[in-house]
Amino acid sequence: MKKYIATIAIIIGILIAYYFITNRPEERQPTILLEIQSNPGGKVKPEPGKYLYNHTNINITLHAYPLKDYIFQYWLINNSKVVENPLKITLNGNTTIKPYFKRIYFYIKLNSNGTLLLNGSEVKTPYTLRYREKITVNISGIRRLMKNTIYYPKSILLDNRSVENPIILEYRNASIILLYGVEKGGVNKILITSNAAKYCYINGCRIDLPAYIYVSSPTKLHGEFSIPLNKTHSYWLGWYTIKYKNNETKSTSYYRNKSIEIANNIREVEIYYVRGLKNLPYVLKIHYFPPYVWDYSGKYWQCHARIENDSIIFYNFTNPYFTDKIGTWIFVTIFFEFDYNVSGIWIYYNAYGSKYIGRPTSTTFWLKFMPYNSSMKFVPHIYTIVQSINIPHITYINTTHCIIDEGWIPKREKTSLGWDIPLLNTYGRNALFFAHTSYVVRNTGDRFIVVFRVLGVES
Repeated sequence: MKKYIATIAIIIGILIAYYFITNRPEERQPTILLEIQSNPGGKVKPEPGKYLYNHTNINITLHAYPLKDYIFQYWLINNSKVVENPLKITLNGNTTIKPYFKRIYFYIKLNSNGTLLLNGSEVKTPYTLRYREKITVNISGIRRLMKNTIYYPKSILLDNRSVENPIILEYRNASIILLYGVEKGGVNKILITSNAAKYCYINGCRIDLPAYIYVSSPTKLHGEFSIPLNKTHSYWLGWYTIKYKNNETKSTSYYRNKSIEIANNIREVEIYYVRGLKNLPYVLKIHYFPPYVWDYSGKYWQCHARIENDSIIFYNFTNPYFTDKIGTWIFVTIFFEFDYNVSGIWIYYNAYGSKYIGRPTSTTFWLKFMPYNSSMKFVPHIYTIVQSINIPHITYINTTHCIIDEGWIPKREKTSLGWDIPLLNTYGRNALFFAHTSYVVRNTGDRFIVVFRVLGVES
């Protein structure tokens, strides 16, 4: 029995010794926990979850993939921020990793029961606008006249609440609706419209166009003289077209009447604008003829030209080729082209600055207003105006007649202009041929000036 007990004791001792030999603390392999957490706005590879490792110095790579409208911001690794993506990390202990994403894109749903302008540009509704983080928008519409009914922008709703421009949004989705109102015509209403202007003035107060107005007493109406069009041209107020209730129609030039009086016998007024250069009212294009007159590198140039105070000014008649004599005749030849529907114009012109003792000085102007064609060889039937230097004139001219200073009718030549010039094609628009000649005395060319300006137009 004793021998049996001794044998068992030996076996137990061997087992205990083996345990301590194979499980020494300095050689035991640790267990490492990696926890990858998720967050809204993106995905992670490897997938979120808990991962166990039984050894150290483990190298892993994590990728963060933001969803649409989001960006990746950073990893939070055991409460420390790391911005690299993809992330390469070596594990030496328990680690918790969480990605963070930020939403930067949001959406605005736009809708309207009429035309909607977003920051001045028309969009077809319904329309969805995607923006990043922050945006400022201006919502507007267009007043329209359709079958005696005016449709006008009435209110702007942001998430069903009335707001005004500008609308500033940050980090949010939104809904914007532009609502139109309706105004119908009536027997006692006068319709005011314009082919270019968005507003006019009634007794000095601005109103948007088109508009219906009530008139209980004589009322003054006027429009802006000039409206910007683009970098080179503007709209210039040409005339008012007045339609009466008895079906009579009259037009009055803005040059003649800066404002008009409207009363109950009027049914409709149109404020009509024509295109012209930004700094030369009513003149759509300028054509210089013949070209060599303006080539300052050659010997045949006769003067310089500039645009100033709504006028074109010809000056510096100092070319020695012409002025080294006692005096010489100089010429200015030019075409002024006008917009469609311009059938008559008022012009101002004058020549001054040259004096010659013992000899009268005079200047001659030739005028012809008509549509031109490049196939024409000459300017036909020109009006000729001969006058003394420094006598300004205002002249009305259309395709059939010419009147100077409210009554003086100039001589009309029966023949064509006496020299060949290249003519332009105005494609149905009228143009004014303007030629001028003066006797410029030597040493006065630097003081001699010719001024031309279009004062007004009519239909």
